[in-house]
Amino acid sequence: PEAVQSRVLFNVTAGSTYQIAVDGYDGSSGNITLGIFYTIPQTNDNFASRTALTNSVITVSGFNTDATKEPNEPDHAGGTGGKSLWWSWTAPASGLATVSTCGSDFDTLLAVYIGTAVDALTEVASSDDSPLCGDLAQQGYLEFAATAGETYQIAVDGYHYGDETDARSGNVVLHIQQ
Repeated sequence: PEAVQSRVLFNVTAGSTYQIAVDGYDGSSGNITLGIFYTIPQTNDNFASRTALTNSVITVSGFNTDATKEPNEPDHAGGTGGKSLWWSWTAPASGLATVSTCGSDFDTLLAVYIGTAVDALTEVASSDDSPLCGDLAQQGYLEFAATAGETYQIAVDGYHYGDETDARSGNVVLHIQQ
């Protein structure tokens, strides 16, 4: 007989104790492996709660596993995505800036914008797959002329394959250098 598995998703509260029961369907018996996984939602899932970054050399990381796409959010780097995280970066000086998701462990979409509302952004640069990120080339790398004091909005999303029901997700690594 074919093994059938179950999965339950629910929100938890820190410090609470949960009782979990596992039973065989219709009297079935056998070995059971119980896996418990949880993720802490990123605070920068929505544009309005993006994380502010400063300095000329920055590396930050996070997880987009439980991230979402907002209503009126643009498609980043030409892909529909669906699990975006947001940062804002104010350029400390004028000059060339590079932004990448090299080191992320999934297929990313990367875009840089100017603007102050998710439905009124102007794209500055975007990148889907870049050979500058290594062998798999599934991460983004871009360059643009930054202006001192200008605040740029940066989105990292997961690539959405047409036959999948959800965008890619995992560990996001974002690098900014000017």
